[in-house]
Order: sequence, then structure tokens, then C-alpha cells
Amino acid sequence: DNYVTVEPEEIERIEIESSRTIEIDEFVDRADIDQRYVIRPYYLVPDGKMGHDAYAVIRETIRSMNKVAIGRLVLTSREHMIALESLKKGLMGLLLRYSYEVRDEDDYFAGIKDAKVTKEMVDLA
Repeated sequence: DNYVTVEPEEIERIEIESSRTIEIDEFVDRADIDQRYVIRPYYLVPDGKMGHDAYAVIRETIRSMNKVAIGRLVLTSREHMIALESLKKGLMGLLLRYSYEVRDEDDYFAGIKDAKVTKEMVDLA
């Protein structure tokens, strides 16, 4: 057999450690982020004096470009995508799903029949 047994402690040794940093990959328009990809929002705050300076630069860059920064961070030993947007004096991070985690709506909606809906029905609803 060509099977290899991996022990749980071996898996633990290769887990990614959280670095408490976000690597920014690109800037996009907020409207380009489909809401189906958003998992949950987070308020992000700086850590220490150096953190405050870098935080302010990132926040002001995002604000001046009128864009959202797309980046990566490690949470719970797994890399995630995150969108950063300026919010008042701070930054809000939107944890995002990867494209393979979002199913195609046609898989669900294909069987829905077209129904004739009258104005009266809409008004009643």
C-alpha cells in the first residue's frame, strides 16, 4: 500500500500560527464585493505606537482612494480573506468567503417556475 498515516500531533505542528498582521493584496471598489462572500464584520484597532502609525496610514490610504483593501490574515490556524474599509476614526474588516465556498444560485433556483404576478397581487402583498 502507498498510504501514509499522519498523526494528530503532526498536523498540529504544521498549523499556521496567527501573526496578528494583515497582508494587503489589492484595492477594489466596495460595490465589487458580492454580499454572498461576506461572513462577518470586525472592528479593527491598532496595537502599540508603531501599530497606530501603520494603522493611520492604511486607513487614510483606503479613505483617499475611496476603495476597500483586500488582504489575508490568519485566524484560528487558517488563512482567511478580509476586506478593510475606513469607518470614522477606525477600520472595519469584513471576513470573506473564498469563491469555492459560495455555491452557484442556479443550482438552487433552476427548478423555480415563472409565475405571472399582477400589479394587484403585488399591491395586496
